[in-house]
Amino acid sequence: MDIGYKVFDLAPSHFPQNHFDQDPTKTLEENKKALADYLEAEKQSSILDNKDVDGLILEIAIKQGYSLNYTTTKSSEFADNEVYLVRDGDKKMLVCCDDVFEKKSIENLSKFPETNLIVLKSSLDTDTKWKIEQKITPDRLFVF
Repeated sequence: MDIGYKVFDLAPSHFPQNHFDQDPTKTLEENKKALADYLEAEKQSSILDNKDVDGLILEIAIKQGYSLNYTTTKSSEFADNEVYLVRDGDKKMLVCCDDVFEKKSIENLSKFPETNLIVLKSSLDTDTKWKIEQKITPDRLFVF
């Protein structure tokens, strides 16, 4: 029986593109340029600069509609990537925060047929994404 408690505080998003505010005093073109400059400065590779994988998984879980009582375990099925299995009741998802989703890991996805896969956009190339979609249905692949 777990008699402890969790404390949560409001923190900035791990996804830097969520923090851009347009300037109403500038033109549409100036705001587009400012957004492009901002996104270039905040590339997705910096999503884990502080190595807070637990915080990133928490944010993803909340965005996917999971309760705060979800559980996370590192999956031993994926030798080439660090993949976490997140469970909340009947809902399950695999989360990989690695910079590259290795092609060798794709074969193991068939062991999780009803499970969503969450990966970073920067970790996929077109070929890898296509191969993943052959193992799981495209509606189970979420790219951040």
